[in-house]
Amino acid sequence: MDGILRGKYISTEKFLSVIENGMGVCNVVLGWDAGDVTYDNTQYTGWHSGYPDSPAVLDINTFRKIPWENDIPFFLGELTDSKRKSFRNLSKTITQKNIE
Repeated sequence: MDGILRGKYISTEKFLSVIENGMGVCNVVLGWDAGDVTYDNTQYTGWHSGYPDSPAVLDINTFRKIPWENDIPFFLGELTDSKRKSFRNLSKTITQKNIE
């Protein structure tokens, strides 16, 4: 990933559903650079795969309020595999393994 925090606004109803069931996030976020230009010759995602959704979960322990957005709630999310396990190639997962 490019190290840029990306966000998505969702309704309260959707949020409650995501907490219980997870959500899908287009995996193009793993196939573009900081300027949102897609990489060529990728294996995991790309035009060849149609940029499908990848499962994702929210970490409710990361709750914050965004003061410049009228204190709207904010949570970090994480792409996962189909069994809701951390996606092995993300920098957060690699860093977490190194800390442990």
